[in-house]
Amino acid sequence: MQKLLYMDGIHYWFFGIYKLVFLLAPLLFLVFNIYSLDVNFDQLLWFWVQAFISSQLMFKTIANKKRTVLWSHVYEVAMAPYMALSVLSEVFLKKKFKFNVTRKGVQTDRRRFLWTTSIPYLVLAGLTIVALVKVSLYYLYPEQYDVNPDVLYINIFWVLYNAAAIILAIFLTFERPRHRNSERFSIDLQGVLHGNETAVSFSILNISESGARIELDALTLENHLSTEEKFSIDLAGVKGLQVEKKWINEKNGKLLMGVSFIHPDQKQYREIIRVLFSEPVNANIEKYYDKAYLTTAMYRFIRRTKKADPSFNRQSIRKNVLLPGQIKIDGQTVEATVLDYSEAGCNVKLNRTLRVDQIVKISTNERELSDRSAQICWIRKSGRSRYLGLKFIA
Repeated sequence: MQKLLYMDGIHYWFFGIYKLVFLLAPLLFLVFNIYSLDVNFDQLLWFWVQAFISSQLMFKTIANKKRTVLWSHVYEVAMAPYMALSVLSEVFLKKKFKFNVTRKGVQTDRRRFLWTTSIPYLVLAGLTIVALVKVSLYYLYPEQYDVNPDVLYINIFWVLYNAAAIILAIFLTFERPRHRNSERFSIDLQGVLHGNETAVSFSILNISESGARIELDALTLENHLSTEEKFSIDLAGVKGLQVEKKWINEKNGKLLMGVSFIHPDQKQYREIIRVLFSEPVNANIEKYYDKAYLTTAMYRFIRRTKKADPSFNRQSIRKNVLLPGQIKIDGQTVEATVLDYSEAGCNVKLNRTLRVDQIVKISTNERELSDRSAQICWIRKSGRSRYLGLKFIA
């Protein structure tokens, strides 16, 4: 039994070769008219379709919603070219490939496309496009092509099924923006924040080796938390850990704060590592993926891998309002709406195009926003509206 298990473990690494066969077979037929399957549609319906559907149902039953057929398909397609190359090279050429470690500790607010890594997927995507064009020609000019319709139906389904995974594989070659020095993990822990004569409990939403995002219920302390920059925290077995506030804001009646750890000593660092990697407290361990749709993943990638939210740079808590006001610039007055404000700045909406770093004067009926000079820090566009982040000038 042990020998059989070892054999199965070795056999697994050859999946890249099998997957490449399934990727290339429909493309070879549709593009180059090379047959790889000698079967008619009735035979396929009675044998292959039943096996395909039953394997899908069995996978779903055994995976218990923690794995999905489509995502496993995407994973295998993404790994297949390089896994097949590695296995064939190891077996026949005895050549080992160098393992490239993922870059660590790099911060960037831009996506980076890995052209070299994407070459196999771009080639497959190009052949898929050519195959679909030829399929269109088969139907537009059937008299010019001698193609078995049954075989054509089979390969159209096959190439479309593979195309979805190939597109996702191309997306995987985008290196996402990295706003942090180390990876964050979702976690459910409680702690205590200590300030100047103040102690308040908090919940940790996520944590890394260098910092954490915490949630506090104490809205009454918002002025104190806005003015203070450094605190000490207790969490799990970590006591008296010095932290620096990176940003703070309010959401759904609670305060969210991002903190970075300030030179933890060896004992504190060891305890942080134990919390991160030695205890089963990560909420993702029992995560279910019954609604992990491919289209949703693509949409989230496009929408949520942009530059860091400007609100994550705020050092004081903002009050959400809808105040009509005016912005004066270059002797002109522009109507605007103040969406939120704090002691340090505000966010306004207007219908005029301005430039970053311009100095303006904002005025509303609120005493805190009466003729305040400010500098434009950022601008976002949405339709005809412009959203401006203003930093008050003393």
